[in-house]
Amino acid sequence: MKNLSLTLLFFISIRAFSQCDQFVGQECSPLLGSYNNEGKRNIAVLLPGDTAQLGVMFYKNHSYRIVVCAQQSLGKVEFRLLDNQGKLLFDSRQHNDPKYWDFNTQITQNLLIQLIVPSVAPNQVAETGCVGVLVGFKNMGADK
Repeated sequence: MKNLSLTLLFFISIRAFSQCDQFVGQECSPLLGSYNNEGKRNIAVLLPGDTAQLGVMFYKNHSYRIVVCAQQSLGKVEFRLLDNQGKLLFDSRQHNDPKYWDFNTQITQNLLIQLIVPSVAPNQVAETGCVGVLVGFKNMGADK
């Protein structure tokens, strides 16, 4: 019985990831516009009140677009960009919660993308939802 439960959980997890991957492909990828995808989709299934972090290397003399999109069940997911000292470089709440942010780099550095899912009221049911983070790039000076 234990093996059956583990097998069932495994297949449910694969199905949930597949659905999230499809969501990110349809809803997030078009937001990259003319930016080249770095080659991977960062996908998570999160609950209201969750936070997640993703470290990304950004190379000098490039323009970047960070795209964050989430299923409606999670509300407006906040994203922040921090340097390796913890200094806040960008906070989506301070910019009317955009789904993406464009910026240029002058130096190569590892930065942290922080996701914050809003909490729900204690009397509400917390539903999981998919969150996708895509990082697009192009050489500085390339057409936008």
